[in-house]
Amino acid sequence: MQGFYWYSVIAIILSGIGIVQFISNNSITGLLFLINKVSYIFHYVFLGAFISRVVKSHRVKRVLLFFLVIFLIVITYILIRTLNQHQSYVIQSITNFALVFCCLFYYFDLFENIPVKNLFKEPAFWVITGLFLCLTISVPLNTVRNFYLRNSSDGINLYAGAISGFAYGIMHLFFVKAYLCSINLKAAY
Repeated sequence: MQGFYWYSVIAIILSGIGIVQFISNNSITGLLFLINKVSYIFHYVFLGAFISRVVKSHRVKRVLLFFLVIFLIVITYILIRTLNQHQSYVIQSITNFALVFCCLFYYFDLFENIPVKNLFKEPAFWVITGLFLCLTISVPLNTVRNFYLRNSSDGINLYAGAISGFAYGIMHLFFVKAYLCSINLKAAY
């Protein structure tokens, strides 16, 4: 958990940039869209590295690292291909879909090597469970958001965005629970 708070700090900063991007209508928006797209690489690398650090089995870790590199290449390629598009949920969907698989690798490792610790007191369990819950809600919604933008009213897209935002809020509540568990673990020692 050491240094994990940086994920939330940077997420808040990027959310602020997203709000400015949403309400702004000038020449700066191109730079803001680029920052937003590059933030998905940060999101993927930071959380993927965290998951790979907590996986215990060397065999599962090797497969996970191979998977992380392959998807990083795919995400970077899509980022470069969609640089000129302002609104694209493809990068977000693929990044989050890859992180869902990373969470599944963690759960596979968890069930393969039954822990002796109480999972309810384990910070990594709360982080990955919150991440998994959030991403399994937001991936299907973000996958179809481009379709909603083209073929329906803004109301449906607004609802999909609100549900995804709510899922991210729940994820950060799980992060708070993980932080509280890490404080309790430090106090116990």
